[in-house]
Amino acid sequence: MNLRQLKTLFEGELEAFTSSEKRLFFQRICDSYFGLKPHELVLNYDKKVSSYDCDYFDNVLKRLKKHEPIQYVLEVAYFFGLEFFVNSDVLIPRPETEELLVWVLKSIDRNKALKILDIGTGSACIAVALAKQCPNAKIYAMDVSADALKVAKTNAKNNKVNINFIEADIFRTEDLTSSFDVIVSNPPYVRQSEATEMASNVLDFEPALALFVNDDHPLMFYNAILKILLKNLSSGGFCFLEINEAFGSEIQALFDLKNFQNQQLKKDTFGKDRMFKIEKK
Repeated sequence: MNLRQLKTLFEGELEAFTSSEKRLFFQRICDSYFGLKPHELVLNYDKKVSSYDCDYFDNVLKRLKKHEPIQYVLEVAYFFGLEFFVNSDVLIPRPETEELLVWVLKSIDRNKALKILDIGTGSACIAVALAKQCPNAKIYAMDVSADALKVAKTNAKNNKVNINFIEADIFRTEDLTSSFDVIVSNPPYVRQSEATEMASNVLDFEPALALFVNDDHPLMFYNAILKILLKNLSSGGFCFLEINEAFGSEIQALFDLKNFQNQQLKKDTFGKDRMFKIEKK
């Protein structure tokens, strides 16, 4: 069998997907497995594939048919131009979070020796990208999940950056015994009642711990973050948060305290309230 025949068989098995999705899947798998970029595929369609190669593609097909995200199948995702190892212990990085990072980078002096904390780091995509963009900063990354931190440490190593990792429960941590110039977080903010609106590939495979909050306490993580800001955000320091579009005004009200100033609510590319910024007096 050659690569052209494998492509035909592969795409024929994925009946539930669109033609563009099938093509993208095949391209990404060939890039990951054979090291062939999309523009090189056409030149290599006559390449012979072994029975071992076919077994690999068959295993991939089985996982894709269950609608497992391609990022988990290949154990790779991309964020801010960087490559990240991902598995089901961490969320797949989202474009909205790239928008949050852009806002952070436009608001700070990248050359200063800042202390930056990423709360709920997951794969460490934010922390790693900040370390790459702010070479003089000291980056800290916190998560409650030991399994997520294993992934995060792998990504720090693979991307050759130094990050100080903290395993801690945000609800039991009000004082980190250190002050930070910048605190950023993309905490869980999807209400349980919103789960019905989400795709099965998210619900069935991505970690619920990193996604959902109780409908009765939708701002529970923001309340916990607020307590940390009061004790650990330096005067003149900034906090940047990704938020649920339905709670922009509630977030503003929560942080409307005498300790803070210069609130900003920012919309994402789709015109939804998705980011929040505040400065400590």
